[in-house]
Amino acid sequence: MQNYGVPTSNVPSIDFSFVTAPSGLAPDLIQPDKALEEQKALQLQQIELQKQQMAQSQESANRALELSYYQYAQSVQQGNKKSGKVICTRIHELGLMPDDIFRVDQLYGELLADQHPDFMDWYHEKAQWFLDRMHNKTLASKLFIRLSLIFVNPWSRQMAYIMGYLNRGNIFGKWLMQAFYKWYLHDRRN
Repeated sequence: MQNYGVPTSNVPSIDFSFVTAPSGLAPDLIQPDKALEEQKALQLQQIELQKQQMAQSQESANRALELSYYQYAQSVQQGNKKSGKVICTRIHELGLMPDDIFRVDQLYGELLADQHPDFMDWYHEKAQWFLDRMHNKTLASKLFIRLSLIFVNPWSRQMAYIMGYLNRGNIFGKWLMQAFYKWYLHDRRN
């Protein structure tokens, strides 16, 4: 052994007599600590319980959404309210909007119809122009539908965020909503 210029006469000897494991390692390094194992097991149980609670809470939210949507659909069929969001309904009918976003969209439309019926009347009037072009029978109509998704998808994501369904909104969707509302205000003044 080289000493690299360090005197070795004063180096104390190290006592390894505490090592009794056959591998030469201390027993506590070979076997995990029982308290640590119990702590990990408890943490795993807590995580599993949190997962179950989240799943139950999600199921409850879905049931509430479905019930509310069902009640809304019934009232529309009975003629008590105007249908909510006609453009998104058409996009959903074509299979281009997920069911969960569509249900939240319908609730949003219901809230608007209850709180701002004049706005919904205006919306239905303007939306008819779009619906007339969304029949999906010609190439031009199919192209129009695909192009409309540039606006409908961000709008629906922002709407789902406003309704508390998504954790993150859409900046373009927020801008579209503001622009649409300004258009409504402009038309109302004229």
